[in-house]
Amino acid sequence: LKELGPDKLKEIKLNGLYDVYIDLQDDVDPKDLDTVNDITQCAWQQLWRHRNLCEDFVTINIIEETEFGIEVQVELCPDADVNKVAGDIYYYIQEFLTPTIPFYSFKEMYEEKKKLCEEIFEGPVLCNGFIDDAELDKAQLRKEIYVSDLWQVIMDVCGVAGIKKLVIKKCDGDKVIEEGSDKKLCLKIAPYHKPKLVLACSSLSFQKGFDCVFADDRKLKERIELNKKLHQPVKK
Repeated sequence: LKELGPDKLKEIKLNGLYDVYIDLQDDVDPKDLDTVNDITQCAWQQLWRHRNLCEDFVTINIIEETEFGIEVQVELCPDADVNKVAGDIYYYIQEFLTPTIPFYSFKEMYEEKKKLCEEIFEGPVLCNGFIDDAELDKAQLRKEIYVSDLWQVIMDVCGVAGIKKLVIKKCDGDKVIEEGSDKKLCLKIAPYHKPKLVLACSSLSFQKGFDCVFADDRKLKERIELNKKLHQPVKK
């Protein structure tokens, strides 16, 4: 190449080489290196077993989290339960940003989803049921968090009558590393990161009639856990 001269060097891009990114379940600690290594090795084996001709995998990476918090002032409906509304707000914001991917049986895919047999069985055999490709596409990693989207999510929560203030801020645990403001319309997410809403870095205040009320932390967390159990994907 040196004999050709630097003006004749040409970059060659190879097709069929892939970097793989794994999204861990919520109950897996990314700091538990032994568990993460076991998952990575299992992923390598599955990828090599099912790779196509002229394809190979270069790296397997774990998707990291970008933590953020919210500051919200909400006007409640007269008969609303403040703990239930607060828990639903936190849960549905996180679910909107990182949707849960459900599993389906063959009968559900064929009769309810109206999928053809060749569509259902395309690709390697799955261990926990079938996945709808359309729902998988909706779960792609986000590059920004828009205030307008979160506004709509909160307004859709049963018991919310209105929103007086909504601010998003970047956090590290319970510490704020980038302050939000009413003029900040979106929060950037680093490539191959997923957003995670941190309760310790967030604050919710509610107005019910002429009174200012707050949620009980214990009951709020219980409501979030209940929502997770109710919407947890069932292995088919």
